[in-house]
Formats: sequence, structure tokens, C-alpha cells
Amino acid sequence: MKPSNDSRIISKNNSERITVVLPVPTHALWPSKNIAFFCSTGQSGVKEFEGTYFPTFGVYVDDRTPIPDIDASITLSKNYFVKTSSITFLKPKLAEMQEWIFTLLRNYYENEGKLDLFQLSLNDVRDIKGAKKLRELVEMYKEMNLIYRCLSSYFSDIWQVFLSIGLSDTLHTGVWLSQLNGFATYMKKLSGDTYTISDKKTFTSVDVYTFLKRNDAQCDFTTLRKANPDRWYKVNHTSYMYDALYKNLQAVEISVRGAEKADEVKASKGGTRYKRKYTRKVTTKSRYV
Repeated sequence: MKPSNDSRIISKNNSERITVVLPVPTHALWPSKNIAFFCSTGQSGVKEFEGTYFPTFGVYVDDRTPIPDIDASITLSKNYFVKTSSITFLKPKLAEMQEWIFTLLRNYYENEGKLDLFQLSLNDVRDIKGAKKLRELVEMYKEMNLIYRCLSSYFSDIWQVFLSIGLSDTLHTGVWLSQLNGFATYMKKLSGDTYTISDKKTFTSVDVYTFLKRNDAQCDFTTLRKANPDRWYKVNHTSYMYDALYKNLQAVEISVRGAEKADEVKASKGGTRYKRKYTRKVTTKSRYV
């Protein structure tokens, strides 16, 4: 679902961290009237995400804000921002991802002319000997892994990604302008690149829970299941994607170094043959001078 062309920042706050509120697009599923995005510091998660605006269901405060499906590994504190990865039934298990994320990844790499690489099996990867193709795989793996970590950790639907990218364009910050700029460009093509998010608000500085409640952006955590139906794609254990996303493809990086070394040896032998051949020609010619 695409955000409407007249998306606007309703309010901005800078207390615990910079937080902005946007209207929820028409027909989008979300547990509150508006949606809040917080600016990541990159310190507690992935450094590359610093400055990126991610959606939040709201903040945990105390017994007033119970979270029945909170991930047991999380230590709750006052004004903890609740994300997709905080909720047990939204957090993917090993070898699965939300269907919309898989579809988006597949379509993106098809658009990039890399569908053949995207669909490789591990056996296919092992048969590749050329360093150039292997390097292309490694770079694709690094990007895919970063996209997946971003989408699966913070977003529950594609319309939220559109808004996050729009905020990066408006506020001039975030991963969508740097490491994931190529993916963001593709996303804007999907949306028709016809919308902007206007910003005419000045910052307030109030308690973040008060700010979210005042702007209808604090969700009731007990209703999250109703607004977030779970549809999962099972990743094939024999696929290249499985290793790329869940096992950190060090084997492919090792293969790259091996292939590069083989290419160097091959080039060196070729150069030696050329040098010997060239020397013989010069020697033969010199006898007739």
C-alpha cells in the first residue's frame, strides 16, 4: 500500500530521542489513528541504521502499558520503544520471513537483473569458479542481509517502508540515502515517486509517552495481533538465500579469495609464456640485423 500524496508530519518531539508522527494511510492496518517514527541512533542495533526513521507501536512505561507478547530477551525500561522485533509473533523464526518481505526482495533483484543470482542453490554457488561472479554474489549478499535485517526488525508492512524512505528524503538522513540508496530508489519507482512528506512543524520537548498519546500514536499493545496478521514464507534450507540471511556466507568470501588467487596464478603463467615468446622473436630477429 502506498502512502497518500499529501503525507505530512503531524508533530515532532525531541525528548528521549527525535520522534515524529504521521497519519496512517487510508485502509492501512494499524492499531492507532496515527503512526510514530523514531530516529535510530544505531547504537543498540546496526550502526548503518543511524539516522533512519523507523516505525514504533509506541513506548512501554509501566503497568499502564502491558505488553503480553514481548520478547523474553528484552529488558523493559521506561520509554522503551516497541518495535516489530520486540513482539514474539511478529519476530521471524529461523528460516522464515514475512511473505511481503520475500516478494519485495525477489522483485527488487529481478528488477536489478539479478534474479538468476537470487534463485541460486548452494550447489550452484559451489560450482562457480570465477572471482568476478563470486564477488558479485558477496556484494549482493551484504546488501540483501542489510535489507532483510532492516525490514524484518522494524516494519510490519510495506506502506511503512514508503513512509520511512519519505522521511529520509525530507529530513536528509538515514540508511536509505547511503548503503540502501539503490533499494530506496527502487521503492520510490514502485510508488510512482509522486509523493513527498511535508515538514512544517517545530520540535516540542515533552515526555515521549505524553507526546504519543497526545498525537494518537500510542498503540494498545494488547490489540497488536488483530492489526498484524502473520503470513510467513519458509526459506528453503538448500538455497543460497538461506545461507546469506541466516548463516553469514563466509564460505563464499573464502571462495572469492581462492578464485582471485587462481586468477593471479593463471595471469602470471600467461605473462611468462608471453615474455618467453616475445624474447624468442626478438632473438630471432636480431640474427638478421
